[in-house]
Formats: sequence, C-alpha cells, structure tokens
Amino acid sequence: MWIGAIKLRVYTGYQVQAGTTSLVEVSFRRDGEGLIVFPLEFPPAVGIDRASHPTYAWSDNDLPRRNDKTPSLPSGEVQIPMPYPDHGFEFSDGVKNHFDLRLRIRGQDEWVVEEAELWVKHVVLVNWLGLKIWQTSSQWSKVGEWNSQTWLLSSDPSEGDKTADFKVA
Repeated sequence: MWIGAIKLRVYTGYQVQAGTTSLVEVSFRRDGEGLIVFPLEFPPAVGIDRASHPTYAWSDNDLPRRNDKTPSLPSGEVQIPMPYPDHGFEFSDGVKNHFDLRLRIRGQDEWVVEEAELWVKHVVLVNWLGLKIWQTSSQWSKVGEWNSQTWLLSSDPSEGDKTADFKVA
C-alpha cells in the first residue's frame, strides 16, 4: 500500500492559553522510523489559535518516495510499470499499527491539543490507454482519529511534554 497524500486536522483546546506561537512540527513515521518532518506553522508571524482546528495537507511533490519492502531498481534501470510510484510512502503491511505521527513543540509556549484526525489518499496502479500507471486516488480515507485525552505540549516540563505520538490502530 502506498500513501500519496496526507491530511491532518488538529483541534486546539478552548482554555485561555491553549494556543501557541511556538514552532510546532509533525513527523510522519513508519514503524517508529521518521519518513518526513513538516512545520505546521511558522512563528512568530503565524501561530495556532486556541479553539481552532487548522487542517494541513501534503501531496505529490511534498512526499518523496520512501520504499518499505519493495526494493529500489538499480540506477539507470527502468521497468514499465515501475514497481513503485515516484512519490509517497509505502506500507507493505498496511498502515494499521505501522503508521504514526508525532507532534513536537519547539518552544515553551504551551499548546493544548484536544483531538487529531488523519486522512490519506492512496497511490494505486491503474490502466490508462492500455498502460499501467501509478495514480493518486481522488478520495480521502480517514485512517486515524484521537480524542480520548488532552495533550499538553511545551518544552517547559512543568507545562507538558515536548512530543505527542498518535498511532494508527
């Protein structure tokens, strides 16, 4: 299974100090190993407001190809169709219990997360004019939703943890 696009929505708490102006990053991981890291906002110009639920999306050129169990072809060798798309993350054993994300705050300004949701678009082989090509689906599939606790993020240990992990189960 290949993921060609990712969408993340994070719900910030309603408490007075729930928003943050600190840099927040998300890393997408396979079996605990980092695939890529993206900043969610670029402080101090932009922060994450309290009682907000911003949505972030990454696709195609944002996601480099990260094979899992499919070996890469030797340099200069071409196969039609290629054994993998030119972008996206492979999950040979599916995403359940293998895909997770980590939110990390880089400052002492506390951020309160109440809920998170994760969607993906799959990359699949399709027939196009008699050829097999890799194409990213047009439909989003929800693969994760976390809302059973509140996560307090801060690099100040008296306010919370630097990171929060969310595993697709």
